[in-house]
Amino acid sequence: MNLLPREAPASDDEAARLADALAAGDAAAIAAWHRREHPRLMRVATALTRDRHQAAEIVQTAFVRAVERLATFRGDARLGTWLSRITARVALNELRRQRRADARSAPLDDAVVRTTERSDPFVRDRVRAAVAALPESLRLPLLLADVEGYTHDEIGRRLGITPGASRTRAARARSILRVELASLAPTDDSP
Repeated sequence: MNLLPREAPASDDEAARLADALAAGDAAAIAAWHRREHPRLMRVATALTRDRHQAAEIVQTAFVRAVERLATFRGDARLGTWLSRITARVALNELRRQRRADARSAPLDDAVVRTTERSDPFVRDRVRAAVAALPESLRLPLLLADVEGYTHDEIGRRLGITPGASRTRAARARSILRVELASLAPTDDSP
């Protein structure tokens, strides 16, 4: 049983005034919008992540993105619905990023065994030198995607490039490294 009164739907005029005040950067309007929408967005983010702390970070990120992108709001949906979609996208992207990072990381015991069995200082130094020799424009997307686990959308925003450019640059860096490090691969001497 919900004991809280339901919010009356805003009229089209009220929604337009709110959107105009938000777009104008009215701090009071932004704070009021945040207070009104925060509980609902926490429910959306918590349902997706099942973690209240992570949900709080996601909601904060979603509000920041919404305020930054208010100029792109077309008005074909309610502001609350638009904000819910942004929140869901932020949550799903974060969950995808975590899954990729988890898939790339091995349990510590496995890493210790592999390191002690196969760790060759010469190979490690060659790989580090080859990565360091890459131009920064290729090295950064590669490291952010493959080591840090960022999505290409996030990398694009961070570096001021398109997600497609980030994918292309990371792929080009991998290709260069493949050629540079091919001599390190074990050879198959069988006929």
